Amino acid sequence: MKLLQYNTSVGLPELRQKLVKKMAWHDKIKTDNDHVMLTQGAQQGIDLTARLMLNKDDGLVVEGPTYIGALAAFQAYEPTFYEIPIKEDGMDVNFLEDTLKTHAVKMIYTVPDFQNPTGAVMSLEKRRQIIELANKYNVVILEDGTYRDLRYSGQNLPTIKSLDSEGRVIYVSSFSKILAPGLRLGWLTAEDKLFKALIGLKSGADIESSNLTMSIVNTYLDDNSLENHIALICNCYRQKKDAMLSAMRKNMPSIAQFTNPQGGFFIWLTMPKNFNMDKFVNQQQLSKSGVLIT
Repeated sequence: MKLLQYNTSVGLPELRQKLVKKMAWHDKIKTDNDHVMLTQGAQQGIDLTARLMLNKDDGLVVEGPTYIGALAAFQAYEPTFYEIPIKEDGMDVNFLEDTLKTHAVKMIYTVPDFQNPTGAVMSLEKRRQIIELANKYNVVILEDGTYRDLRYSGQNLPTIKSLDSEGRVIYVSSFSKILAPGLRLGWLTAEDKLFKALIGLKSGADIESSNLTMSIVNTYLDDNSLENHIALICNCYRQKKDAMLSAMRKNMPSIAQFTNPQGGFFIWLTMPKNFNMDKFVNQQQLSKSGVLIT
């Protein structure tokens, strides 16, 4: 059967074409079939980009805190990490510029929409500033848009990739959060030079993503509206977020502060500086195990 045969390193053409259209209407990213690659989740896109960009001791900017899966992928290539504090409206751009001025940095990794784990959304002004800084200091940006579709209120902001004027942004995303994690299917897009190099690495990593899985997702999208499906799951997740916030307001002490994110999976809890969070977490774990805490 055709479904059980090889495909290509970039993936099923019909599904890539659907992603071209999806990125155009939802993410304002202009690309084409020849610059979209299907991957084993966004995680493989992160790893392939790290493999392409990073050698030992190369400078890598990450948000502090950030997605631990990305850190695990990066760590394999032994870069020098530069952590940029994250604020309510995204990365501290002044701190970022100071870092780029004083250190040799090859790549910036950012999750601008509903950031993992803070839930922060980068402002439009900061997105533009980061592009300007990347152009000025000749840095590649890896933009992780995995949570971008999960907006429950407010207006979508342009992706950093859509503001890219010099072809230095690699954009990765995934079906994990909008269809099913077990599919292990994501995608990336980049401009010609970077994209061709990433194809070579994909070929060496696993040859190609599963033709069967790609065909299943493609058939599902032939028969269903992705836009309507995303609206449905956003409504479901919104209700879960509201239930979580209601429980936190009812049960958390007054010293606790927490966010009410406009989307994504993360509510960020902040306690006073003198609060011993390690002790608190350990007490909760003992309590759940049946040990009485006094």
